[in-house]
Amino acid sequence: MPRKKKKFWNLGLKPKSTKSLIALICILIAALSLLSIIGQWMSYDNSLFVYLNRYFGNAVIILPLLFLSAGLSLTSIRWEIASSRIFWGLFVITLGLTTLFHLISNNHNIYKEAFEGSGGGIIGYHLGGTLINVFSVFGAFLVAMALLVIGLVIIFNTTLEELGEMVGKVAVPAGKGVHAVFWQPLAAGIRRVRNQEEVNEESSG
Repeated sequence: MPRKKKKFWNLGLKPKSTKSLIALICILIAALSLLSIIGQWMSYDNSLFVYLNRYFGNAVIILPLLFLSAGLSLTSIRWEIASSRIFWGLFVITLGLTTLFHLISNNHNIYKEAFEGSGGGIIGYHLGGTLINVFSVFGAFLVAMALLVIGLVIIFNTTLEELGEMVGKVAVPAGKGVHAVFWQPLAAGIRRVRNQEEVNEESSG
């Protein structure tokens, strides 16, 4: 009995080969999306950035990492970023960012802004709008922040307590840096202005 001929679109690839092809496509998308973002920053308009920005808004910057992690997680590479945990953490953070960017947008024509790639894009528009209808604006904001925290917990494979300690270790030096770079010069400038005003008052008196 003759063997049944395979359908045209059935390549007969092994599961490992299929995974490798999907991984390669994801890594290619990661590279192309990164190049499109860099090109946009350098004032070179490109259609890929327009479409990605339209759907993800300001969260578009995280897409290269998301696709790279997705591609590497399908390979046997043992890098940390190749862990499926990193992909799912970045995925949850992306949802949280698109929602958050939509909520903090102050444009009256919110859908037009989303379609043009501002705020949280079309995805943020639908996610944020749904959460607002279900939980109110404040509830939607809490859900968006919770998604960001959940994503970080997944990525770092940690607890809320340990995550809080990590944030504290970063926030304290950052706060000192902001104080040294911005607040101290500003305070010194204010003192100089006040001293000059006092000198002017004394000389005029």
